[in-house]
Amino acid sequence: MMEWTALTGLERKPISPYAHFARCLAEPTSGPRHLYPLRKNLGTAAWSEMISMKEFAALFGEFDDEIIDLLPENTINPARLPGRDRRGPPPPGTVFVGIIDDGFAFAHERFRLEQPGEAPLTRFDDLWLQGVPCDGRRDVPLGRRLTGPDIDELLARYRTGAGIDEDALYRDPAVGMIDFGRGGVEDEVQMLALARSHGTAVADAAAGYRPGRPRGRRVRILGVALPPRVTSDTLGVFTEPVVSLAIEHIYAHVEARRAEAIERWGEKVDYPLVINISLALTAGAKDGGSVLDRLIDEITNRRQGRAPVRFVLPAGNHRQWMTHAVLDAPGKVTWRLPPDDLTPSFVEIWGCREKPERPGFSVSLTPPGGGEGAPIPATPFGCVYLLTDGGESLAWAYRDWIGNQACGRERVVLVVPPTAGEGRRAFPGEWCIRVDAEAGIFDAPVNLYVQRDDTLPGGRRRGRQSYFVDPDYVDYDDEGRVVLRDDPGRPGVIRRSGTMNSLATSRAAIVVGGRFRQSRTEVAYGGLAEADITSDAPRWKRVSRLASSERSPWLEGVLAAGSRSGARQPIAGTSIACARVTRKLAKDLLFRYRADWRRWADGSVP
Repeated sequence: MMEWTALTGLERKPISPYAHFARCLAEPTSGPRHLYPLRKNLGTAAWSEMISMKEFAALFGEFDDEIIDLLPENTINPARLPGRDRRGPPPPGTVFVGIIDDGFAFAHERFRLEQPGEAPLTRFDDLWLQGVPCDGRRDVPLGRRLTGPDIDELLARYRTGAGIDEDALYRDPAVGMIDFGRGGVEDEVQMLALARSHGTAVADAAAGYRPGRPRGRRVRILGVALPPRVTSDTLGVFTEPVVSLAIEHIYAHVEARRAEAIERWGEKVDYPLVINISLALTAGAKDGGSVLDRLIDEITNRRQGRAPVRFVLPAGNHRQWMTHAVLDAPGKVTWRLPPDDLTPSFVEIWGCREKPERPGFSVSLTPPGGGEGAPIPATPFGCVYLLTDGGESLAWAYRDWIGNQACGRERVVLVVPPTAGEGRRAFPGEWCIRVDAEAGIFDAPVNLYVQRDDTLPGGRRRGRQSYFVDPDYVDYDDEGRVVLRDDPGRPGVIRRSGTMNSLATSRAAIVVGGRFRQSRTEVAYGGLAEADITSDAPRWKRVSRLASSERSPWLEGVLAAGSRSGARQPIAGTSIACARVTRKLAKDLLFRYRADWRRWADGSVP
């Protein structure tokens, strides 16, 4: 357990102790009734991992005033009750596509069905805006939910002779996606106020169609727009909890729609579901044992014998970031901290999967130009340490065991203060991390991951990415080409393998890498799993598929929808490749279930 302020010395604004959102995370029995067995299968131990930080655990008892201000207080819904959609169920043969991302331009023409002489209809069956003020309805724990009829009413209200007034629609108090006067949003990125939006581009690549395309009627979109403070925090401290809530919401909505369809058409009606999660982190266990991994596996397995659920995630764009190192103890690696970094920098050090009798290795940290710091002793798990150099505070570290007694990983996390800004600061430059182990107690290699710390496009620049340095690391070969994989004979300390997205290690997940559309060769930045260098590794330990993420080495990205109708933007990375695979899966499922659609269309389904 750790307390953020005590660990880093950085103060954050408090959040209400009655935050229903946080309590939903802390209570395994919260949420839709049909998901109780799912939560029970995961177990309270798994959920306590999700909220292992002291600030969330404190909600069971005494409240911690230094809790991180994750959301503005007016976002929280203090009284959530399950709701029912006012519309009837979609016809048989419909496929649902769930998108979990940042802000969606849901009024964009690519997500509409045009009706001659009438206001258009939306293809969004449900949209959960987690980061906007609560509107008093009781069907979501935070933010607000817009159903399909809600969006249809908005489209009709803002219909003009020139089309839909999308700017006015997003500023409508019933939506709240553009509101610079609202308190608590001073440091937030309001994505729909920008010309481009990651969530809009991903949704378009995954499920966008021209308004007149018949196929668009058979693909319903379920969107969850994550809070801006979650998506802009590339450290990903709260990514797993809010993404897990989003998955449950989407799954619950599809199950509720199926229950309505069964009442009308009988037991054989079912809806396939493809969920796209175009988010990526660099650090983590990456062994398939996280709460998010187990949630994905559990939901996938619960659909056995029914219309399937597919989860699609990107491999990440971090292969060349030099954020993964492997050390045999004793060993050391250089960690370079950039100047003008306004956020703390983190390194996670992961041990073996067998729990030793006592912590198996010690870690020491040396600042630029300084003597070697005092090591973190190999003493009990769950302790926080202050590393010093000549009596001066150097960094913080905590050691814990992630998982249960039978299966888990030993982890040490190093936290170094920002290199710029007010308060306690660290020296920029080359730091040295040394790992030592006691013979006979710990003989396995340790994996070191630098956590992501960059600033996303459109956000106020704060974080700058730190990385490892090794003189033997080779960026380019003798012919000037980017090196794509480690040399199996001399892999070195810094590895390209093991850079795969730490959110995408579930056995059931489809993990997508990027390639050039013209040459069909893989891009240099797509993350690699530990097993990607071997062809005999299990499929779930490797990147599953490649899809276009660049037009060519000279034309960046592929085109997708901008923030307003008619606008297009080039977007690169495995996020967009992930969305393209989502589209292909949805199309395949449409063809598989088209007989149901035809029977419904010609009236043969009662």
